[in-house]
Amino acid sequence: MIDRFLAAWERQEEFCWLLFTSDAGEMIGSIAARTEDDGFNLGFLLARSHWGRGYMPEAIIAVVDWAFTQPWVSRVWAAVMWKIIPRLGRWKRLDSAARAFYPVVSASQHLVSTA
Repeated sequence: MIDRFLAAWERQEEFCWLLFTSDAGEMIGSIAARTEDDGFNLGFLLARSHWGRGYMPEAIIAVVDWAFTQPWVSRVWAAVMWKIIPRLGRWKRLDSAARAFYPVVSASQHLVSTA
């Protein structure tokens, strides 16, 4: 898996960061930025036991900051599956905060069928 991440990074197609806790060095998730058109599509996951601790907003902000240092990037976006977000209000607050700093950041919310 790491080899795939490194190869995609070398090709400048996808950039993946693994997330670890600073105290125990435990891997708790990952975040990736995939090149699409004139920007990046973000994808991320976090171990449920670490939800609500601010890890993912911190990681998203760091990756978005990095993304806009790339001269060709004009937008960054992510999609959210409502089914897995227990507190959608947090996502909406992050989206609002991101738009305040980066007007071209957008957070799409795609409904997931429960059927």
